[in-house]
Amino acid sequence: ALLLFGIQVLINWRLEWLDAPLRVRVLNYVRGALLIFVMLTVANVIEVFLIGRIPNRVSRFNLQRIFRLVVVVAIVFVAISVLFVNWYAAVVSLGLISLILGFALQMPISSFIAWVYILARAPYRVGDRIRIGDAHGDVIDVSYL
Repeated sequence: ALLLFGIQVLINWRLEWLDAPLRVRVLNYVRGALLIFVMLTVANVIEVFLIGRIPNRVSRFNLQRIFRLVVVVAIVFVAISVLFVNWYAAVVSLGLISLILGFALQMPISSFIAWVYILARAPYRVGDRIRIGDAHGDVIDVSYL
């Protein structure tokens, strides 16, 4: 974090010869990288000191997976906010992409929602033996898809 802060100070000091819009863009990139670095550091500390101390292994594993997914979404949001200066264009683009992906990824999205339901309600867990109709088997993993 101190290294990125030092880079930002050097950029402020050394980029006097650059025009103002480019200097602002470079500073935004450095601030975005600094924010992502801080987010990853805080996420790592939370995983080690809070989630890592949960005694139930299955709950700890499921919470880690959900937490990592939330962190990735937050990092993508920060990256988009740094890369796109015009928020309106970014929101419209994101809306169109979401619409297209929503139609194309209906099955994976429904599988993801079912995965969250299985994690929250825990109708079965890893190691359980289940029977659905004529099929039966052991649960070896509960994953996104």
